[in-house]
Amino acid sequence: MPERPAPVRTFDQTALLAALEELAQRLADGEIGASIHVVGGAAIALTVDSERTATRDIDVVITPQSAAAPVLAVVREIADAAGWPGDWLNDAARAYLPFAGDPRWGRLKRHGQVEISLAPADLLLAMKLYAARGARDSGDIRTLLTACAVSSAQKAEEIFAGYYPGEDLKPRARRLLADCFPTTDQAPG
Repeated sequence: MPERPAPVRTFDQTALLAALEELAQRLADGEIGASIHVVGGAAIALTVDSERTATRDIDVVITPQSAAAPVLAVVREIADAAGWPGDWLNDAARAYLPFAGDPRWGRLKRHGQVEISLAPADLLLAMKLYAARGARDSGDIRTLLTACAVSSAQKAEEIFAGYYPGEDLKPRARRLLADCFPTTDQAPG
């Protein structure tokens, strides 16, 4: 059995990897098959910002949906043993998962019938723009704009539209993009 990660209040890259390794191993040992797609701050920390340490939990999308209950039962077992909150890994981000696009998930690890993958930066950007939870997401959005080499608000909106066709950006997301990409046109004085 892999070494148990030390109790933490936030997950840095090392703690994220250790927690996901333990989960994958326990699921494989229990012959529980699932695909666990890591999104949110954990995916950002593991893909584009290794210095990010403010991740309080690991947001995932579990497939098939029928595997969610057995996976989350193992999550609670790990939490009890480590003294972590029971929702240290949760699938609440499912509400933000786009309904279009074809993201290229990056495989992090595979144990038996368990595969853990990471969302690509463009999908993370689209999801953060969709959520647009003000200050909570603004730093991540700025990081992801850089990671995706986005040079204009229009390009960010194109990425968003590729995953959420027909959806409008929230006013908070539009304001943040306007702050990131101010127009150079000045009204004549």
